[in-house]
Formats: sequence, structure tokens, C-alpha cells
Amino acid sequence: MLVLRETRSFFSLRQRADSLLSQKWLLVCLIVLLAVLVRSVPFTFPGMFDPDSHFHARLSDEIARTHELLSWDALSLQGRVYSYPPLLHILTGFLSSVLGVESMLVLKYVGVFVGGLFVLSTFLLARLFTRSFSIAAWAGFFAGLSNVAVFRTAAHTRPDGVALMLIPFLIYLWLTRREKLAFVLSLCLVLLHPLSAVVYAILLSSWFLLGLLRRFSFPLLLPFALVGMVIVFFAWVYTIGLPLSEYSSKLVFEASEIAPLAVISFVLFFPLSWAFALVGVSKGKFPELLSVWLLVSVALGVIATRFSMYFIPFFSILAAVGVSWIFTKLIHDKRTLPVFAVLFLVLGSVSLYSMMDGMRPYVKSSEFPALDFLREHGKRSDAILSAWDQGHVLAYYSRKPVVIDGYFEFGHELEQRNESWKNALSSSTCSSVLNSIDQFNARYLYLSRDELTASYSKTGILELANCTGLALVFASDSARVYERLETTSPSLEISGKN
Repeated sequence: MLVLRETRSFFSLRQRADSLLSQKWLLVCLIVLLAVLVRSVPFTFPGMFDPDSHFHARLSDEIARTHELLSWDALSLQGRVYSYPPLLHILTGFLSSVLGVESMLVLKYVGVFVGGLFVLSTFLLARLFTRSFSIAAWAGFFAGLSNVAVFRTAAHTRPDGVALMLIPFLIYLWLTRREKLAFVLSLCLVLLHPLSAVVYAILLSSWFLLGLLRRFSFPLLLPFALVGMVIVFFAWVYTIGLPLSEYSSKLVFEASEIAPLAVISFVLFFPLSWAFALVGVSKGKFPELLSVWLLVSVALGVIATRFSMYFIPFFSILAAVGVSWIFTKLIHDKRTLPVFAVLFLVLGSVSLYSMMDGMRPYVKSSEFPALDFLREHGKRSDAILSAWDQGHVLAYYSRKPVVIDGYFEFGHELEQRNESWKNALSSSTCSSVLNSIDQFNARYLYLSRDELTASYSKTGILELANCTGLALVFASDSARVYERLETTSPSLEISGKN
């Protein structure tokens, strides 16, 4: 009887432990599900909410259509060597071909998937560093609802956003000694987004150097991964046949978020967690490696706004430590704890609503008639001059070449192309506008809603009247299309005039 009682007692304790463990993992699943739901808002509207995703969708569609690796992009910059890191396009094009759906829809699913993976990997990373399930759960929660992380994945699926999601997963693989898989994926990261690979390599290098200085172990394949990433990068640049000196330009820095991270940006990026992170800094005790990674990633984020997304995993762990400490202090205070919980829920709900409400299509429904007009009129070889951020959208929907778009790496004559559309829109004299359009043999000049309301357009091209050689062929409240004509050509009737 005694043995039977002890056996029952053992299984009873085991069942309780299993039940508690299942409840904990259920909580993790709910946190991941919340991150997935937030990123699913763009499924309610067509298109994406940024211009760059149209570029990636177009090239992925091309791979799905031809079943071949690309070597030439006929639409970007009126034709250029395909010089973008190909991994995202290959994966998206493959899935598009297999599933029989457009690449743009696949990109939305990719964003949702990597967003969920990001939450899970941040949770695993936090639990590994802190040995606390509650802190790890909070870290996953904060990572999943960070504004900058959501906007880089939900219908804004870009290689840098996908790389952001993979970096904490790769670090977790290294820390748990899954070295071979981490090694292979580290090399792949270079072909996904080289700039993200540089940040990742800085984190790995700090681990390697810290290990040498402090005499603690690091994975044996780690230094080989660093060398391998450099080799893969130079091999990729060699295969496209372009000089490395053209990888960046002045326009790259003008158009990207290479600007100091202001306090307001910091609050907007992390509206629910920045205050808790301050508490976490003062109350948490972290391993040396985590502290170094936190300092490195925060330093990069302060230097450039764009880099701020790379410290989200470590920042989320800080915030988790802070909120966990607060709850521990308030757990027995029956008056203050409910107030804190209500304030937390209100702040969280406001933050969540603002994020979901901000996810709106980049191309408004009122702009599609202009895009349809461009696709249906003229020849496929007729080039379009527009603002650089509109170039990706125009190339995707019109299937016509654009004078300039938002992909500047290895771009040719970028400064001149950028100046040509600026001069065309800001000029109010016929000869100046025509010269700007003719500089790169464009057939159409496109003005989006932003250009129609810009001061330089109102005092420039919108003041232009009776220009021989230029016809306003489409006009609406949302867009205008001008066509460059031969001087002997008759005037065309305006389409879409409200």
C-alpha cells in the first residue's frame, strides 16, 4: 500500500508539473498569436503599405514566371544588372510558383511567419540568459509589439526586416551549440541583406573577442562563420560584375534613415516598453555577453535610426526584466497592483490600436486609375519619370521602365536621375521641364498625391500652361500623368479628369 501511495503521489506531482508546463507554453503560443494577428491586418487590403515591397514582389514574380535566376532588371533605372541580394526573391518566387499565387501575397505571409519566429526566438533567448520563464514571456511580448518590428514585417516585408527576425534565432542557435545550422544560416544571411549581416557579424565578433579576453568558451565554428560571411559577400559582388565602390552613394544616405535616433523616435518605436527598459537597466543583472550585445546594438541604433531595429531583442529583454521587477514589488499591494495593471492595459491597447490603424495601403484606391492608364497606354519600352519612391510602384503596376526608383546600390547616374525629376516638378518654364524629361528619354512624367500637394510642384509644373511638346493626358485629385510629345503631334484628350 505504501508503494502504491508513493507511486500515485509521484504521478500526481508529475501531472501537475506537466499541466503547469503546458499552461506556460500555452501563454507563449498566445503571445506569438497576438504578434501574428497584429501583422495580419494588411490581409484586409490589396497591396502593401510601403513602396519597396513592390520592388521585391515584382522581381519575385519574374523569378516565378521564368523559373530562372535573374541577371538583368529591364525596368529599374531603365535597365540595370540585377544586383540585389537574391535570397528573398528566390524563396518568394519559388513559393509563388508552387502555391500558384502572386508574390505580393506570399510576402505578406512571410512577414507574418518571421514575425512569429521573432517572438519565439526572443523568448528562447531571454529564457537562456535570465533562466526565468516570466521574464522570457514578457520579452517575447514586447518584441512582438514593438512598432518598428511590426512595420518592418507586416505588408512591409523587406530583406532587412526578415534579417531582423532571423538574427536572434541565429544567436540562439549559436548559444545552444547548434553550430552547423547556425553556420549555414549565417552565410545565407549575407545573400538576404548584407547590411544586416554586417550588424550580425559585429555581434559575433564581440562574442569572439570577449571570449578571448575573458577566457570563456565560444562555438568553434564561429570564427569560420565570420570568415565565410566575408567570402560569400565578395563572391556575390564578383558574380554580378560590378565594382564594390558603387555599392553605396550619396543618395543612399539621403534617402535612408541614416540619422541620429531622436528621443521622440525612441518613444514611438517602443511605446509600451521604453520606461520598463529603464527600470531593467537599473535592476537587472545580466551576463557579460548580453551586456556587450546590448551596448553594441544600442550604439548602432543611436548612430542611425535604421539600425534601431537590431537592438529590439536585447531591448525587449531589458523591458521584461523591468516589468517583472515591478510586478514582483506590487504583487502583494492589493491597491496599487490593479491600478498599474489597468494603466498597462490602457497604454497597451492604445499602442496596439495606433499600430494597427497605421497599417494602410501605400497605393490608395484613387491612384489605381492613373496606374491603369500607364499600363494600358503607350509602348512597354516607354520610360516614366517620377519621384524615386514612386518608381517601385510604377514599375510593378505599369510594367514600364522607370528613370529612378528606390534601389540605389550599384545604381548608375543616380544624382542626375534624381535631379531630373526634381527639376521637372519645380520648373514652371516649358523648356526646363522638357529638358528634364528628355535628359533620360522619358515618355511620361508622373505626379502622385504627394507631389500634387507639394509646394515645389504648386509653384512649378502645376503653374505650367500651353507647353508645346507636353500634354496632360491623365488628371485626377490623386495623380497626374504628362506625356512628352513630338512637337508636330496633336494634343491628346485628358483622361480621368474629375
